[in-house]
Amino acid sequence: MGDAATRTKSKSSPERRPYVGREDSSNYAEEDEAPRGLLGRVMHFLVNNQITVPANILWFLITLHLALPTLREYTTPFISISYPPGTREGDESGSYGKGRLDLCYVFTWVMVFTGLRGVLMKYVFVPGARVGGVRGVKAQTRFGEQAWTFMYYAVAWSLGFRLVYNSDYLTSLHNMWAPYPNPLPAELKRYYLLQLAFWIHQLIVLHLERARRDHYAMLLHHLITLALMSCSYTVDVTRVGNMILVTMDFADILLPAAKMMKYLNWSKSCDFLFVCFLLAWLVTRHILFPTIIWSAAVQAPQIMEPVWDTEKGIYWMHEWFVGFVGLLGVLQVIICWWFWLILKVAYKVVRGEGAEDNRSDSEDEGQDNDEGDDEEINGKVNGSAKSNGVEKDVQPARRRSKRRKDGDTQE
Repeated sequence: MGDAATRTKSKSSPERRPYVGREDSSNYAEEDEAPRGLLGRVMHFLVNNQITVPANILWFLITLHLALPTLREYTTPFISISYPPGTREGDESGSYGKGRLDLCYVFTWVMVFTGLRGVLMKYVFVPGARVGGVRGVKAQTRFGEQAWTFMYYAVAWSLGFRLVYNSDYLTSLHNMWAPYPNPLPAELKRYYLLQLAFWIHQLIVLHLERARRDHYAMLLHHLITLALMSCSYTVDVTRVGNMILVTMDFADILLPAAKMMKYLNWSKSCDFLFVCFLLAWLVTRHILFPTIIWSAAVQAPQIMEPVWDTEKGIYWMHEWFVGFVGLLGVLQVIICWWFWLILKVAYKVVRGEGAEDNRSDSEDEGQDNDEGDDEEINGKVNGSAKSNGVEKDVQPARRRSKRRKDGDTQE
């Protein structure tokens, strides 16, 4: 009976299940889906090895660094930030330099973030969702993703705000640009490279997770963010980058917190956090962020003169400035589109329908649950199996199976 139901279901619609033997149930694919092309095979491999690949790479680097002192000249950039004060790239005032070796440090932290996310998803967040009463593999996985996002942005915003709070550009936009080049102390450089590593990691995660409703908008947003961070770091305007990151990260703490409350079915907490998120988004992204764009477009050209000095690592040109301001403008357009979707959610909250994020998670509209999983896998005792919510009669298949068995017996 179960075999017949399974055969009938496989003909009608393939069942979504986690990859067999995977380390993490945070991603899904069709049961008979095969990776296509080189990129597909690479992503398939990464999906199945989100913990082991970063762990092995980090283990190799650390072992090499500790066991072979003669190679530490090459392994140290992967472990700590490069170009300290007093070197050719750094200066005597305590400011760090920048260069290609910074990519080694970024690479290490991309591996750390990828492996840490996999470990926490598998052993902490998803089990915690089950304990909290979140039902269904997809819902538990989404809860884990939001928990990871909440944790990262809470830490990143705290570190970034500490830098801004102790700076002289918290209350003066003029000081974001002067003196130029911006000094780069160790703490700011480490924070900047960690943020750059995280956004590269986010670009990878975007292709590991199931596609969401705003997938291409998120992809464009991530690419613009990486371009802006790389540009500001290269041309020594890291202060404005620090300010923008702090401005953006605050709302990203509240949104995943609201989503977590949604998956836990804590409706009042979800609605309250969503209102806080809406206010934070409005203030930080439609008041503070446009103010920073205005400062970049108006104040920066008055303060900074175009300088091209390869010996000092300064590459500020008019073309860079135009591209920088243009990317900030495109980012604001994306943010405005997202804000329109958020207002639609707010309208539902006012009507008492509860907060539901329209920006993503479109596949969660048909959340699975434990009972549904059991029905799909085992079939229903009354003779029908469900495929995507549509009942399929499996009695004819059973009768055919019974006739074949009877024929075998007569032979």
